Amino acid sequence: MQEVMAKLELQRFFAVCVTAEDGTETIAESLLSAAFKLQRPPNQCVVFDSSPSGVAAAHNCTMKVLPCCHFELTDPHNRCTHFATSCCISKRP
Repeated sequence: MQEVMAKLELQRFFAVCVTAEDGTETIAESLLSAAFKLQRPPNQCVVFDSSPSGVAAAHNCTMKVLPCCHFELTDPHNRCTHFATSCCISKRP
């Protein structure tokens, strides 16, 4: 991935990069790896994600989450408050 980013001259746009090459097995591990590489506590990170599983993983890592697209929430423990067409999610009652 680093070679591709270098060829496309994209490295200057990203402080860190977490890919499958890092050996993380779950979304949460990838998110926590990014926080570690950024030298930031997870609760000071903001995640932009387009999947319910990514949003849930970020929330479980105590990160702030902004969904990139609208999706239906099927888990009855999810709560969604509308902000334009996207939402901020809290899984806590």
